[in-house]
Amino acid sequence: MFQSISWSEYINFLLIALLIYYPAIGLLFYKKELALIIKKRPVNGNGKPGTSSFTEESEDKLLEELREVHHATTHREFAKEELMLTIIQKVKQYTGINKEVVNQFIEEAFPQLEERDRRRIWQ
Repeated sequence: MFQSISWSEYINFLLIALLIYYPAIGLLFYKKELALIIKKRPVNGNGKPGTSSFTEESEDKLLEELREVHHATTHREFAKEELMLTIIQKVKQYTGINKEVVNQFIEEAFPQLEERDRRRIWQ
């Protein structure tokens, strides 16, 4: 049976299998990140995807500041209200940011905050 398959057919089969396998695995494990990237692309008035480097930079700065807050809160205990006020102050400094990305970061970094606390940040 194996004598009827040539090496070139075997290599072609492996290449095709790998070209299908790795993108499928990538989609399974990174579908949340891909969805965020797709949603994040703003659309210009003419309907074409645009670039928004200013909002991306401000979003990155905000996330960096929230990482610093997270790092500070892991080394000592913060009162929940004090943590909320700190996060609200940081968020209020930035406008036009992707709230979904920031909410996801806050949810993962600060599990002690409940859903109503996270909603209060954006009020």
